Amino acid sequence: MDELEVKTGHDKKRITEALLYLEKDNYIVWENKTDLGGILIIEGWERESDQHMPVKHTQGTADYWTKY
Repeated sequence: MDELEVKTGHDKKRITEALLYLEKDNYIVWENKTDLGGILIIEGWERESDQHMPVKHTQGTADYWTKY
């Protein structure tokens, strides 16, 4: 857990909440809550959504390089 704290910048409580959320939504199985080594990833990608991200249109090719 200490390594996750350092790498994410979040405390143990926040990391545990996130892992419990992933377990509740069936992304992971986490039987032994005292050990992160036993986490089993069930679904390693985000699920498809009915909502699509809006597409940004640029007016010219230079906009791509200067506005991002």
